[in-house]
Amino acid sequence: MTWTRISDNWIQIVDDLELSHDAELFHIRALILCNQILSDGQIKAKTIARLGVEFDDVDAILSELVDKLDWAPLDGGNYQIPWDGQEKAGVVKERQRQSGIRKERWNEKKNALNASRNGVNTPDQGNAVPNAERNAVENAPPSLPFPSRPNQGKGKGIVVPPSDSSGGPSSPSVTPEDESGASSTEGETSAPPDKNSELYGLVPRKKRE
Repeated sequence: MTWTRISDNWIQIVDDLELSHDAELFHIRALILCNQILSDGQIKAKTIARLGVEFDDVDAILSELVDKLDWAPLDGGNYQIPWDGQEKAGVVKERQRQSGIRKERWNEKKNALNASRNGVNTPDQGNAVPNAERNAVENAPPSLPFPSRPNQGKGKGIVVPPSDSSGGPSSPSVTPEDESGASSTEGETSAPPDKNSELYGLVPRKKRE
């Protein structure tokens, strides 16, 4: 879309040229039509005939426009209107093309926003959700497994840290308790405690004299 431009001193030009009212109106309407069809001022005979329906003497008007406003007759009854001050067709078409590109981008952004709100993956999002889930699993920090409880039902498991020659920390291991409640480590055995020991909270009785 473009605009038809009329000079600020147009009224003065009309007065100086003593242009008739019909010729002035015909000229302005012809400019508007040429801007609509982006013809750079070239008006065809059929368009002139359509414009001339509302005028009494079109031939006299055309003769006046050629004489006073420099309309140029062309072959086939066509005319070239002086196009100085009007916007060129190439400029208008390029602006329309750029406007179409901006509109298309805006529609793409709007559709992507609506899709994200509705929980729909758009083509540009691709496998964003599956990738995020997979990366979360692969990049998760390592953790120690929860130790199992040996001899479940026969005693409590006691966590005993094994010795490490390097002196560094190591994961705890679990050694089962035997039925008497004493724990043992790998490679070692322990005798059951004496019933008279302090483990049972008893004090050895003195022998009778």
